[in-house]
Amino acid sequence: MKLIFSTISLLALASLSTAAKVNGKPCTPGEEYCGYDLWRTGGYGAYFNAELRANGLGAKDDDVHWTVFECVEDSDIKFITHCGNHKCKPWKKSEYELGGHCTGSS
Repeated sequence: MKLIFSTISLLALASLSTAAKVNGKPCTPGEEYCGYDLWRTGGYGAYFNAELRANGLGAKDDDVHWTVFECVEDSDIKFITHCGNHKCKPWKKSEYELGGHCTGSS
């Protein structure tokens, strides 16, 4: 009985961690995204803070939203550039995937 409970518990934890990665951090490695598109998916708060601060920006919503990030391995993100207010524009790559780019300098 104890072995069955332990096995079930481990399987439940494994499925939760997989679901969190798929649902919380769905970016595609090598693709670029506007911060506000990643923000809406959740799961990136600590990544935003670290990347923005490392590049001389604050972690205010405007800094996050109008910045282009590249998705890297394991759905982590890397700062590319800060576009400025309302200058990061998404472009639709497919029905489920957005990319991002700046429409002007900051």
